[in-house]
Amino acid sequence: MKNILIPITDKKISITDLKKTVDPYRSEALNVVLLYISKCKDRPTELMISALRDTFEDDALAVLMPLKRELLKEYNYLSDFSVITESSYKSKYDSIVEAIDTYQVDVVALTQDKSTAGLKKLLGLNDKDRIESKLSANPHVVLV
Repeated sequence: MKNILIPITDKKISITDLKKTVDPYRSEALNVVLLYISKCKDRPTELMISALRDTFEDDALAVLMPLKRELLKEYNYLSDFSVITESSYKSKYDSIVEAIDTYQVDVVALTQDKSTAGLKKLLGLNDKDRIESKLSANPHVVLV
């Protein structure tokens, strides 16, 4: 079973974006993890995070559930295909590393901005290398 992690920080991600990630692996048994990452810009205290958690969870469900339904509908012909939804309130890097450990991820699919500057801002070259170092035997980070 191949585990694919798709971190989502942008509510504008579409089923087309997800299909670009999943399609190359559809000949294998797949477990897709949709990880919604939401972080307060002001880094509030734990109490404030606790108060906002319900709002974040509502946002996560509003983004993740339609994507999950669409993926399951699109790939219903695959016998061994599952989608897990998860949300995190940490930094993007910490959220991804935690999900890699939790789900034994083989592939991390990161959204690609149109410009190189945007991509560097999105992840940064050091973070990409750090994420790749956390992956199993065949590290693979794909940009979609």
